[in-house]
Amino acid sequence: MNMDGTMTTQELADLFGYNLRRIQQLTKEGIIVQQSRNCYVLSDVVKGLVKLNLDLSDTIRQKNEQITALETEKPKAENPESDFDSLVAELCAKEFKDYTKGDLEKMKHLVDIRDRNMRYQERQGQLVRADEVADAAAEVAGRVRDRLYQMVFKLTPALAATINENEVETALSDEIESILKDLSA
Repeated sequence: MNMDGTMTTQELADLFGYNLRRIQQLTKEGIIVQQSRNCYVLSDVVKGLVKLNLDLSDTIRQKNEQITALETEKPKAENPESDFDSLVAELCAKEFKDYTKGDLEKMKHLVDIRDRNMRYQERQGQLVRADEVADAAAEVAGRVRDRLYQMVFKLTPALAATINENEVETALSDEIESILKDLSA
């Protein structure tokens, strides 16, 4: 760098880790300004690069906001499942060699809508993963099994003292109702 705060194209490239072509491109785009041929004022270059980075950050932020909005909005197709199923039925009636580019693009579009619809339903709590359902069902089944085994130990002494069939039936029915009520809560 010279005493007056100016730098050559090569010095700028070395300082910022760019190649010469990138410095020339930034100059041509007006992002950095030359004082004269092969001469740049460092403070002006820094200001231009900071502005560029701020603009790029805003652009990235806006793109991220657009992506988030697209991911959270409800899919446009009224019923992507039936549209998809009817297209599949239509395509099944054709030979693969007869598929048009339009058929394949329509299928891709419907698959995209179907996928977005499923993600939307999952976020809304309307769709649950199969492994979560299986885990919950296994937990309920385990609780039912445990409670039924507990019932045997709880009722054995009371039932051993009676030989009345109605009392046994009533005791079993009452305990089963109690267990089901506890499990449904």
